[in-house]
Amino acid sequence: MLPQYLLVVPLLVDSCIAFPFLNSFLPRQATGTNGDSYTRTLFSITGTKPSADNPIGNPPFPGTTTDAGLNWIDYLVTAYNTSLTLSYNFAVGGSTVDDNVVPSITNGAKSLVEQTAIFTANLAPKPSYAPWTSANTLFAVWFGINDIDLSYAYSNESELFKEIFDTYWKQLDIMYYYGGRNFALLTVPPTNKTPRVLGYNSTAQAAYASSIAAWNTLVKNTAAEFQSERSGTTVKVIDTSVPFNTALSNPTAYGSPNAVCYNTNGVSCLWWNSFHPGQAVQKLVAAAFAGAYSGTFF
Repeated sequence: MLPQYLLVVPLLVDSCIAFPFLNSFLPRQATGTNGDSYTRTLFSITGTKPSADNPIGNPPFPGTTTDAGLNWIDYLVTAYNTSLTLSYNFAVGGSTVDDNVVPSITNGAKSLVEQTAIFTANLAPKPSYAPWTSANTLFAVWFGINDIDLSYAYSNESELFKEIFDTYWKQLDIMYYYGGRNFALLTVPPTNKTPRVLGYNSTAQAAYASSIAAWNTLVKNTAAEFQSERSGTTVKVIDTSVPFNTALSNPTAYGSPNAVCYNTNGVSCLWWNSFHPGQAVQKLVAAAFAGAYSGTFF
């Protein structure tokens, strides 16, 4: 049975923009993911490769996540896959799209540019361990969480966002050049509702929310324009505000006493810490993502 691939070139979502491989080969698919900490599993391309025994390759499943358990990538390749789905997840915590525009402040972070370069050097040649095709591979990008967190107070943020999305487009183009045709672009979730940001003053909270809205408009515009201008592409936008708000509006249904508590066990509160979601929210993100590809990759 051939796998499908999920390439995750994550965002923040530390993820997103991450490069995991989702269900895309006919019975077997792959996903590539690019992103940040919301997506990262600490996969290394030089380590053990994804397989039926461990669809994320390395570290041992579920990897090293920021929710003390399975994150959305882990749920995708286990709970929501309809066939073998292998995940190449290049997401690294603290990452931004372009360090030349909004530099990360996290040691070891890798920008979307750097994550794409890892894909180009290792997977673009379609090596024997990952013989992916345009039809069976999904490229997922979840970025912006850190870009916003580091720039929401800047007076020139709109100019920065223009530069960032020029870079974002160029990375999609690189993936397209090497055969990427199926793309999932994830929006920034309502991080203005995280316990940390809710501790800011009202002016800062409003600026934060405004930045998220502006970023997500650019994600949607980029998706529509890229699909229109690049022949043969299918580009879907995954609105992550829906799964987040589902939990935040009814926290007790997801095992949390309220919408603002956090606990590093990842399950007794909606938040793992003051800025990262716990396992219930991560699972809802996975369900939303899989739902967008129901009948195709998932």
